[in-house]
Amino acid sequence: MGKRSIPQSRLRLAWLDSALIVAKLLGADGNRRGGASIKTLTLRDDVRLKRPTHALVCETLKHVPITRLALERAGVALAPDFNARSDGVGARGAEAPHGAAADEDGFYARLRAPEADGDAVPRRHVRVNTLKLSVDEATRRLASHRPKRDPHVSDVLVFKPGTDLHDHPMVRSGEIVLQGKASCLPAAALGPKRGWDVVDCCAAPGNKTTHLAALVGDRGRVRAFDADGKRLKRLARNVSTAGAGAIVDAKRADFLEVDPLDPEYAGVRAVLLDPSCSGSGTAGTRGDYLIAAARGEKDDPTRGHHLRPDKRVDALAQFQLRALLHAFEFPAAERLSYSTCSVHEAENEAVVRAALPRAAELGWRLCAAMPEWPRRGLDGAVEGAECLIRADQFEDDMEGFFVAVFVR
Repeated sequence: MGKRSIPQSRLRLAWLDSALIVAKLLGADGNRRGGASIKTLTLRDDVRLKRPTHALVCETLKHVPITRLALERAGVALAPDFNARSDGVGARGAEAPHGAAADEDGFYARLRAPEADGDAVPRRHVRVNTLKLSVDEATRRLASHRPKRDPHVSDVLVFKPGTDLHDHPMVRSGEIVLQGKASCLPAAALGPKRGWDVVDCCAAPGNKTTHLAALVGDRGRVRAFDADGKRLKRLARNVSTAGAGAIVDAKRADFLEVDPLDPEYAGVRAVLLDPSCSGSGTAGTRGDYLIAAARGEKDDPTRGHHLRPDKRVDALAQFQLRALLHAFEFPAAERLSYSTCSVHEAENEAVVRAALPRAAELGWRLCAAMPEWPRRGLDGAVEGAECLIRADQFEDDMEGFFVAVFVR
């Protein structure tokens, strides 16, 4: 049975939303303001047809250079947001983007065959919510999609690229969670035992929180903190869907203001810290590289392993270090995971390196978690780099990620 087509009247909604999003993205990039990602904008609640809108935005950005070139050759004046930057690069009436004229044939070839862009399509990863069913049962019920067990994370199933499970009844019931493999690494590497009392320091939107809940089970407890009220409401919905309401205690609080020495937390055995980060490890899956393509820069997303830090990274790293040092203070904790979805050393190995002296004072040391994992920390970046976990968004079939596990 083929896919249902979208009526023309409905498709116009996607066109309108896509046009507004593309204008916002190009405008923010032109003024070097940064701003929300493609994925964030296309999946907002007020976007009426999310999947078609996301596809239209991505395809439009891919073809901005050839569209700009065609319009310039036709003598059509371009709107400022389409071809202007506050630093004068690519201003209206300027020459075509760098390399565009020389690479005209290449642009037309890409327009005729967009699949030749080389975008790697990752496989679909799904976490089985073991609070509701076993991995074996989930595998049986999803047999028509031919899932395979992930070799590294025991409660994750792997499906072929393009598998669409968004509307699957098992997703709506909370029996399976559409959670990327990289996002599952922190809880899996932390490895809390059944019945443990654990803390999720920066918890929303809650996928890692519910993963922890599944690991500690009905006799365990997950204390989840997040300072953002709206995000905490989303976490509460996810916890409810997962059937983890009796396990998770969610509070609106800035983790840095939580007192680890409060007697309430005397029984905490494990801590998961996944603080705000640059998100540079998700640039490929979010499609951020398309903004560079829209500028006319001939970036190959499959070569972007070591993206240059932007001006936010230093400030983020300072916050991440403060949070990690704070997390060390839970007096009975035995295991702690620190993770980011960043590729930058400043947010990863450098934070661990700066935290090690205090960690040693409190009896913490790095642990080689998930010993079968093939990719480790950057050589020479920190003592114990071989204990750290790194995932490469272009080579490891998942988003870029970093995990450090401390034990005592």
